[in-house]
Amino acid sequence: MIETRKVNPVSKTIMEEIGFGWHTDNDGTPYIIPELVEVSTTEADAYYEASNTL
Repeated sequence: MIETRKVNPVSKTIMEEIGFGWHTDNDGTPYIIPELVEVSTTEADAYYEASNTL
């Protein structure tokens, strides 16, 4: 099962300062939500290996 963790949202100003101007759709809907997907070290390592294979 996928576990998520709620986090404090990053302000629109900070997102734009770090070059994430694309974070909001034209209708104002954010692409980035204040939630993280928790993965184990094993899962992260497997993802790293798979992405390097591609």
